[in-house]
Amino acid sequence: ADLREANLTRAILVETNLTEAVLIGAKLVAADLSGANLTETNLWAADLTGADLTRANLTRANLTKAKLDRAYLAGAKLPGANLGEADLGRVKLAGANLTGAYLGGANLWAADLTGANLTGANLTGANLGEAKLIKANLREADLAGAIVGDFPLEGPPGWLPSAWEVYDSNGIARLRRSGAPSIPP
Repeated sequence: ADLREANLTRAILVETNLTEAVLIGAKLVAADLSGANLTETNLWAADLTGADLTRANLTRANLTKAKLDRAYLAGAKLPGANLGEADLGRVKLAGANLTGAYLGGANLWAADLTGANLTGANLTGANLGEAKLIKANLREADLAGAIVGDFPLEGPPGWLPSAWEVYDSNGIARLRRSGAPSIPP
């Protein structure tokens, strides 16, 4: 289905099959897409602010530059999804599967990633300031240049994978592989 720039604000699309749909620039503010199948759907620059995507399947979906501020994605499936430069501020991703997802440059400020699976995810340059990463799986994730807050940064013991370290980038705490050179701000 081609729904480019469609206004679907507050639409009720529970468990709808939108596989491979084109929703480029669509407005889905506060829409209910819980349990929907959005596999390989193109949501480039779509506005999903406050949308309910609980348990939705977004496998290999394109969410580049999408607005997902305060959206609910608890238990959602996003393996291989492209969330590059997406706004995921205050999003609920508890228990979500983001295996191999691309989140380069994404804004995850104050996001709830409790128990999320980020195995092999690319988070280069992502903003993780104030994000909840309790029991999140970051194994083999690329965190180069990710922002984690203001410097100096303090966190609970063991929150950072052993191959990574925090460094000061003009008062911003960023991550790098242990022993790697600093990334310019």
